[in-house]
Amino acid sequence: MHGIAPGLNARGLYYSSDAGQTWQLATLEDGSQVFESNQITQNGGNVATAVVWNPVRRRFYAAIRYHGYYESSDGMMWTRLANQPGTNLSTALCPANPMLPKSTACPLFRGALAAQPATGDLFAPTVDAYNRDQGLWRDMCNLSSGACASNSVQFGTQVADIPLQSGSSGAIAQAAFNLYLAAVPSQ
Repeated sequence: MHGIAPGLNARGLYYSSDAGQTWQLATLEDGSQVFESNQITQNGGNVATAVVWNPVRRRFYAAIRYHGYYESSDGMMWTRLANQPGTNLSTALCPANPMLPKSTACPLFRGALAAQPATGDLFAPTVDAYNRDQGLWRDMCNLSSGACASNSVQFGTQVADIPLQSGSSGAIAQAAFNLYLAAVPSQ
């Protein structure tokens, strides 16, 4: 990529503040622990498997391999969502670990995201490194209450996705390579 800081070729989320002339590695943090930035990278960086803009919440959301789901208001600074889709994406299984190898115990190898543009509802399916389904979760934005933009993402509803699975293994074929999701653009 043209314009990236010399010697910095890490995987991760990048942003440009000059219409794409130069690019900077975004900062990722869990709580107050920064684990990736222009000054800190982990073994080649952290893979983002999905990024989506939610027009109702006016925020970006991203799935970061072996870490969890993150949000940003500007694309430069990303913070871990307090409420992850499913119970297995905990900080115990998916720690920040600056400068250390990623935790392969974290069941997020690939995540996808979709934001329903009229309601702001956010959807997130996740698979581990063996294509095992970790669930498809929905955050009910509740646009009708008028409080969606200020409330935190909850991922409180698991959506049935058994038809996606291959046999009794709980795996979704090829999901680690081509899992994606889209939301219907109307209610």
